[in-house]
Amino acid sequence: MPNPDPSSRRFAQACADLDKALRAGERFPTEEWVSESGPFGGDADSAVELIFTEFVTRETLGQAPTADEYYSRFPAYADRLRRLFGVDELLRDGIEDSARAAPKQKSVEKSAGIPEHIGKYELRELIGAGGAGVVYRGWDPTLRRDVAVKVLKSGESSSESERERFRREAEAVARLNHRNVVHLYEVGDHDGRPFLVMEYLPGGTLRTRFGGQSVSPFEAAAMVKTLARAAHHAHAKGIIHRDLKPANVLLEETRLDDRTSIMNRETVESILDNRSVVLTPKITDFGLAALLGPDDVPSAIGNLMGTASYMAPEQAEGRPGWVSPAVDVYALGAILYELLVGRPPFLGESPIDTLRSVVTEDPVPPRKLQPKLPRNLETICLRCLRKDPAKRYPSAAALADDLHQYLDGRPIEARPVGLIERTTKWVKKNPLVATAVCFGAACVLGLAVVGAGTVAKWW
Repeated sequence: MPNPDPSSRRFAQACADLDKALRAGERFPTEEWVSESGPFGGDADSAVELIFTEFVTRETLGQAPTADEYYSRFPAYADRLRRLFGVDELLRDGIEDSARAAPKQKSVEKSAGIPEHIGKYELRELIGAGGAGVVYRGWDPTLRRDVAVKVLKSGESSSESERERFRREAEAVARLNHRNVVHLYEVGDHDGRPFLVMEYLPGGTLRTRFGGQSVSPFEAAAMVKTLARAAHHAHAKGIIHRDLKPANVLLEETRLDDRTSIMNRETVESILDNRSVVLTPKITDFGLAALLGPDDVPSAIGNLMGTASYMAPEQAEGRPGWVSPAVDVYALGAILYELLVGRPPFLGESPIDTLRSVVTEDPVPPRKLQPKLPRNLETICLRCLRKDPAKRYPSAAALADDLHQYLDGRPIEARPVGLIERTTKWVKKNPLVATAVCFGAACVLGLAVVGAGTVAKWW
């Protein structure tokens, strides 16, 4: 057995040896590598990733490993593996990254084609896919308008979880009546396939419109203020979205020459793109929403759900009681961060790397990436992203109010993290260095005291 080596090169070599052995039909001693006395016994992150690498390699080779098998084989890592397999499931469902939806759209269109109609609605083109449903641009012949028709993928053969997610979205949107939430027109069933009919917004999403690009501080603050008001409306109705992200924010387009629409809209609730089009954001996709009533307990409360870069730490860890408005406040902060600097606060090489950063690291302050950003807007953003939910804004409405203060040029309520808290964080993150510093300081102080005593004797 090789000696432990914390370097990434040792981990990469272990993965290569594992792959080679399994492809040759040989056994790789994963249990020995991750045991308490093994090379990765003291490195839980590497141990879990090595275990998962074995799982994925076996799948690639046509075997059928199961999550339960791995929980049984590696009980010490079972909780971490459950979260990891949860991420893998999200990736398979196309929830993790909207960019993955494009290949799925092609496969649906190629294999099944586009149905001529769903209910009374004529279907024109496929515009989205992911999770449990596919979305078409449809035509309402009665009201003579374009609509978005979302259809459950699998119809009668769909799983209970797929139907539950579809039902949850329908119930959530039906509860809401807010101009910045996508409107639901109809819920129906066509040949055993449930469908939703919603307003059609051709402006794309925040992700497709601005992915990888920053916008002005004023525009970013105005956009997130609007989203925060809409999120608070949902929270007041007992709905926690749990998957707020740029891909789930649709944009309504209004051209500047449409004076009636412009006059009826607050300018700070929209942004202007470079084609002289006013863009108004609307929250969509409530498929992962928690619906809370007086006696309700959210379903799947211990499961990993959401998108890694926009998950709150308590959501990523599946902590008890994590379903609360605080997770949406965190996600709004992550959206604000991305609008300000062009990337989310955490984005690793893999979803696991991202989740690890979400839980253990602080985001790079936006002003380090964009030095000209206003300090107050950075403070608002970083308060949303605090690890402790109690230290974030107490509600999405409070976030919207502080952004309104910023937009009006008035003092904000949020305050930067203080020196004591920053020092405490640094000590927790660097205990050995902190101990050495304290020891050194004590030695210097001791020498100073001895020196002072010696001088006193001389005098």
